Amino acid sequence: MSMQLWRMARTRVGIAAGIAALLSSSPANSFAQGPETLKALQAYQLTVPSLTKVLDAGRTIEESPEATQIGEATAELTRMSIEQVMAVADKYPSMKRAIASSGLSSREFATALLSFTWATRYLAEEEMLTGMGKTPPGPPAHVPKANVDLVRRNRALIQRYP
Repeated sequence: MSMQLWRMARTRVGIAAGIAALLSSSPANSFAQGPETLKALQAYQLTVPSLTKVLDAGRTIEESPEATQIGEATAELTRMSIEQVMAVADKYPSMKRAIASSGLSSREFATALLSFTWATRYLAEEEMLTGMGKTPPGPPAHVPKANVDLVRRNRALIQRYP
């Protein structure tokens, strides 16, 4: 997964600093993920346990010898479908092992990762707009407000991941 995304999610400063990279994938580009992925993301509810499992797997992946290649393969995560994330996991043994160790299926990991990514992206956009004195719109339809709220409430947990 994208090293930039993990760094952004883990640090307060990173959320603001990572905004430029994330904005290169506008909400309209989310349709590149396909209707099945968007529908699955809209229905998926992140929980603290699933978020923790994604973060644990992410840390393990970052420490793996394949981290650079995985980062490159997932550099445009907000444009990837669930199936594409699963295909990357199948391609890299260290990612596949990290997901298996997390206790999540490959599909749930991909769905939770994309849900976390979109919630984090929305929070970064919200922070940027608020900083400019603008009222941010709500999250896109494929980003449940409950997921945004869960990520917002758990920033301290997210920041504990080096």
